[in-house]
Amino acid sequence: MCGTFGHGCFMFYFSGHGTVDSIIGDDMKYVSRADLVDIFQPEKCPALSYKPKIFLWDCCRGPQTDSKIPLIQTKEDTMKTLLISDENIEQPRSTRGSSISPTKLADCLFAYATVNTYKAYCPSDKTSGKSLWTYFLQETLKMYGKKWTFTDILTHTQSQVTDFVAKESKWRQTDSR
Repeated sequence: MCGTFGHGCFMFYFSGHGTVDSIIGDDMKYVSRADLVDIFQPEKCPALSYKPKIFLWDCCRGPQTDSKIPLIQTKEDTMKTLLISDENIEQPRSTRGSSISPTKLADCLFAYATVNTYKAYCPSDKTSGKSLWTYFLQETLKMYGKKWTFTDILTHTQSQVTDFVAKESKWRQTDSR
């Protein structure tokens, strides 16, 4: 399926809508994260055998909200919530039973914009429509992408997000991530 691959690693980046264990495509159908990761495992993509695989997920991972962050609901947010209601989305056939064994994940790194079961956040005016996580990831890559390890870049990004949340009071929670 994946053909030849002449690079030293593979990176997958998704920015959009998500749930606890799936992402939501522009066709409003769920796709399990485990099924996506499985596509790039050695049995299905031999060209990626023994190569690091990095998966970046910039999307909500559930419906919970952080009560310490004020919610500013806009008309646009309300429309997105209506569009992504359960009756408008095709539910996954079987995502729970499609988990990948830990040994297959030994060469995979996963990074998420938010913790499991929570929504991702966008500040109201600071990031040009990007999630806070993507904004700081891009900024960190610009500054340190050629100097730091990727793990250091992710750690710094998370630190920037945490510092921003601690300092800012104007937040809006969005269903667009």
